[in-house]
Amino acid sequence: MNDSQVLNTVDGVEITSEMVRLYAKRFAEENVESNQAGFVGAIGGWIEGRGPLDSYLTDSPETRDVFAPVRKAYFAKHGKNSDDVEFSKVTFNEGCEKGRAEKELNEKTAKDHAAEEAAKSEAGEEKAAE
Repeated sequence: MNDSQVLNTVDGVEITSEMVRLYAKRFAEENVESNQAGFVGAIGGWIEGRGPLDSYLTDSPETRDVFAPVRKAYFAKHGKNSDDVEFSKVTFNEGCEKGRAEKELNEKTAKDHAAEEAAKSEAGEEKAAE
């Protein structure tokens, strides 16, 4: 039994808490509640035909049933029948691994950038003190 709640409806398609949970897991986001509005917005954008779909969510055997209404709406906005569009050969686990790797890279890049900025600031302060 699926205890998923409807969080929003976009163009007649329900965005559920299960979609949001899977979206968060795919992108390695731990704090689902504080990011829920953004996740719902991204999924709603797909329903409206915006951006590329995330095939790890819409096409993987593990999640395609949950995201079937989103995929159907997306392709309809692009004048296609989703039944005529082949599923990508991906798995949800591959997507989660990719999401974790991307998050780690982004966090490392942010730390490196902060360290560079701190070094520049410190160098500027030393020069000003001379």
